[in-house]
Amino acid sequence: MNPIKYLLALFLACFCATGLSAQKDYKGRVIDAKTKEPIPYVNIGIVDAGVGTVSDEEGLFHLSLDKNLFKPDTPVLFSALGYKSFKIPLRSVPRLFNEYPDIAMQPTTLELNEVVVSDKATHFIEDVVGYLNNGEEAYGYWKDNIALGGELATKSWSRRVFEGSTA
Repeated sequence: MNPIKYLLALFLACFCATGLSAQKDYKGRVIDAKTKEPIPYVNIGIVDAGVGTVSDEEGLFHLSLDKNLFKPDTPVLFSALGYKSFKIPLRSVPRLFNEYPDIAMQPTTLELNEVVVSDKATHFIEDVVGYLNNGEEAYGYWKDNIALGGELATKSWSRRVFEGSTA
């Protein structure tokens, strides 16, 4: 075989492998249905399986899913504070190689009965909730097989300053 045929065979093998691996990816951009602005920190995933991710500050998300591991009617849940949650059946999930299709979420109003603000003693959390989102300092809320109630985790550090101290 001449070198051109080897290069052509190598190119085709790489091209086919790239196309096959892309079919496990579900990616998109979550936007507000009214303003068309991106929605950051949207929970996206399959709740019953504990598989999920969180959209970044630009509303972009990337969820690695193998359709062969789930039934076609398995729902992919989208939820965010201030927006109506909805589900898309896995069979309807678009698998585009190099595009991020827009997924629109409808804003909704949440009415709270009361808000309680209290000062409690400091305690250390030994269990991390969620997973690191692509190396950024944003945490998602997928743990085990449930999506927890919050929509955005914030890590904050504080040092108490007492009267007369020099902090």
